[in-house]
Amino acid sequence: MTILKYKRHDTLPALRAVIKYSDTGEVVNFGTHATVYFHLRENQTNSLYLASMATILDSNGTVEYNWNPGDLRKSGIYWGEFEIEMSGGILTAPTENSLKVMVYDDFDNA
Repeated sequence: MTILKYKRHDTLPALRAVIKYSDTGEVVNFGTHATVYFHLRENQTNSLYLASMATILDSNGTVEYNWNPGDLRKSGIYWGEFEIEMSGGILTAPTENSLKVMVYDDFDNA
């Protein structure tokens, strides 16, 4: 399981991942007509906290989510995943487990 750690209000570093098929380990080729979303769910309430578009960096499986101001405004534990809509269907990654995102309090609340 991947654990990412941030302080409240951080916008860096961006969250980058290489999407692979869980059964073969092969990198996903997105083709030319894919759209990627990043979803973040609160651990405590199990409710969707963030759903936003991510960026495809190349057609060979590399995606990135750039945090927007306010995305990490609440400290806590979150679970993240990428959802890729491409010709032929929808793929959610990671398939097993999720990305664990831990957001810690900052000193100046800014």
